Amino acid sequence: MADPEILRGQWRYIARRLEDRAQFEADFERILSFLGRVRPIEPGARILEIGAGLGWFEVFAELKGFRIEAIEHNPEFLEVAAELGAEFGVKPTIHLADAQAWDYGLEQWDVVIATSVFEHIPEYKPVLQRVCQALKPEGLFFVYSTNKWSVRSGEYPPLPFYGWLPYSVRERIRVSAAGGRAIVDTAGMDFNQFTYWGLRRELHEAGFRRVWDRVDLADPGHLLARTPQKRLAVRAIKKVGLLKLAARTFASGNMMVGAKD
Repeated sequence: MADPEILRGQWRYIARRLEDRAQFEADFERILSFLGRVRPIEPGARILEIGAGLGWFEVFAELKGFRIEAIEHNPEFLEVAAELGAEFGVKPTIHLADAQAWDYGLEQWDVVIATSVFEHIPEYKPVLQRVCQALKPEGLFFVYSTNKWSVRSGEYPPLPFYGWLPYSVRERIRVSAAGGRAIVDTAGMDFNQFTYWGLRRELHEAGFRRVWDRVDLADPGHLLARTPQKRLAVRAIKKVGLLKLAARTFASGNMMVGAKD
């Protein structure tokens, strides 16, 4: 049985995040834009998300005309996603499943999305391989993870350089903060911390022949670079080798697109 304190924490998370529609919609558009710089993703494309969370991505994708399914291991989140979909007049297709055990199929999907998921999958290598096999020819895989070398990690923001610590130390910190081991048992723990270079290598080894990162696909004219300062920063990072290295090594997160063709 799940720890009551952990469940209360999940519902506090739900209550807070349900207020973030604008942010979730911006994230949805950002992911589609990022993918679109490799290959246009047209309505009707078949998309799978690993780790649906509250189901915002599925709701927006349904409204835009995509054929989308998702998997999510947390039954409380599935309940919220169903309620959220009803508010918008759509019915998200989200399967209650473990990412390590689910059957992804062979050459079924045009796009697979995984945002802040693979940190929480203990045996992630076979899953990456199955994702690659499940994509259609020319299919794309969008993956975002926290970055081990980031000064402040999204996994545990209160502690600077958290990701730099070995797993055994991170586990003790998280278990102590949560008041018990339920955070580990419910896959809330970051079992893996990926560097930029490590994640890129993992994608290649899983079968993705081409990989693009946020620096490769950065666009000074994009929504995230509206201000002159941001446009200048993007141009500088793309042109100056040391800045490019620093951006990839110490970014707050690793954002990549892999193609199997």
